[in-house]
Amino acid sequence: MMPRITKLFLIHVVCCLLALDNLTAAESVIVADDKQSDNKSTIDLLTTVADYKQNLEDIETRSGAYSRELFEPLASLAQALVDADIYSEAEQIIDRGIQISRINDGLFNLHHLNLLKLAINIASRTDDWDKANDRTDYLVELYRYSYKDQPEELLQSLQAVSDWHWTVIARDDEDNRAMHLLKAHDINLRLVDIAQSQLQPNSTQLNKYLYRQALSLYYFSATMAVGGRTGTRVLTETSTLGALRPIEGLARFYPREFEYKLRQGMGLLEQIVDSYDSPDDVVSEAKVMAAIYLADWRILLKDGLNVIGKRSPLARAQSTYLQARENLIALGYAAELVEHYFETPALLPVTEFTESFEKSIELSLGIQTTTFEPIDTDSEHTKLTRLPDFIAWSESLLGVTMPTARGVSLSDELADLHGDVRFRVNTSGKASRLSVLQHVPPEQSNRAELLREVQALVFRPALINRRFRNSEMMTMRYYYPLDYRFR
Repeated sequence: MMPRITKLFLIHVVCCLLALDNLTAAESVIVADDKQSDNKSTIDLLTTVADYKQNLEDIETRSGAYSRELFEPLASLAQALVDADIYSEAEQIIDRGIQISRINDGLFNLHHLNLLKLAINIASRTDDWDKANDRTDYLVELYRYSYKDQPEELLQSLQAVSDWHWTVIARDDEDNRAMHLLKAHDINLRLVDIAQSQLQPNSTQLNKYLYRQALSLYYFSATMAVGGRTGTRVLTETSTLGALRPIEGLARFYPREFEYKLRQGMGLLEQIVDSYDSPDDVVSEAKVMAAIYLADWRILLKDGLNVIGKRSPLARAQSTYLQARENLIALGYAAELVEHYFETPALLPVTEFTESFEKSIELSLGIQTTTFEPIDTDSEHTKLTRLPDFIAWSESLLGVTMPTARGVSLSDELADLHGDVRFRVNTSGKASRLSVLQHVPPEQSNRAELLREVQALVFRPALINRRFRNSEMMTMRYYYPLDYRFR
């Protein structure tokens, strides 16, 4: 049977993939939909496996070792073996099924797509990450060849692979974390190229892919800020300075490269904002939201560079938020709702681009506009504001939420290592006056680890009246990164 800790990770990976709005379970990179029913015993599974094997022998005797007729029974046998936790034999059956598919239908064909996904799932379950990564590389090529004339399917499929690379960063070996970041970024660049080839110049439909590319750049800068093997490899692989000298010389390149990645990302956000320009200069909701995303990026830029002055990124962000607040109210949104949105600190960067203010409220603050109730300003402020839960990503990406974690429903196993913290967000978007309220389980408390991560978080500061101010005290539940759990 698989170890409990591996089960924990698989639940998390599958939940993350199923949470994607544009993907169904069948379209996810990792199939991982165990079809074993609750009342099906191990004996029943082994009997099923034996029946499949006998059926295969009969077909092979009748039609030959490479008959196309063997493929479906092989696929069914592979799934039955996975259900019985017999992974080694399942992999052999999968390899045989893929070989038969290639012989009969060509090297790149979608006939064996589900088998390939199942193979990636098995490799992930058994911590064979070299094999999982190799098979995922082949999956990318399979998608590119099979969907070359179907851009929508290609975009959706490649985005799922990019999400897979982001998701498994915390589970693969530390030496491979940078590789996953780099491969996800490369796929995100391809998504932009594919979308551009299908859309009109300056089409706003391109923006969600441009934003993913910007996120990749931010993740590069975030891991460079942490340093270590992951940050060093990202730096050397993406440096604009050519081949870097030995490690002792890397530190002096960090500030320049760190800033360059952030400014590249801001350039993409400016491109998004420009796409909403119109000849009559009408202010649309989409344009307002794009401006907010750009202001958010200026907060991130300020945090990375500690720039000060009247026209610092922080000052420019404040000006943009003020204008956006006025525009949203002019567009018909309730003043109480808009003010609550800007007065409540939000974790940055937001992991998904949206043109909808209501969707932004859900993404940033975790609330639905239909259930929003204005705060009674006459009551005593004795209740702390509760921010959305923070699901940490990786120790190599300190202070960055897992981008594929939105909408995950945490099981008891996933929720078994967390802490509740209290803090306020200062005018620079950083947590201050931190304290730990409780930790689960108490005996595994690592107060220093928890506080270090929360101090690294970047928030949109509270905009109260016409300026950034220190927020009220707030609470947040922090879930430890998966690589911390697996240590």
